[in-house]
Amino acid sequence: MSCPTGPAASRLQSARGSFPKDDLFFREYLFAKCWEQGIHRQYGELVLGEGWAPLRDRLTEAFGQPWTGA
Repeated sequence: MSCPTGPAASRLQSARGSFPKDDLFFREYLFAKCWEQGIHRQYGELVLGEGWAPLRDRLTEAFGQPWTGA
């Protein structure tokens, strides 16, 4: 599976190393990019449904398991 290309993907890839795991800013960045691209219409389904699974798997592979604070 290839990674998306374009300005947003390029910025994300270049910034990826500087984001700590489970960083709130990173989550806000993803939300803003989704909103900018019009995905906000399907955001609830993406996050709560099975549509989230492929992205969740890619994020987990790239950044590891989220920190739970426990």
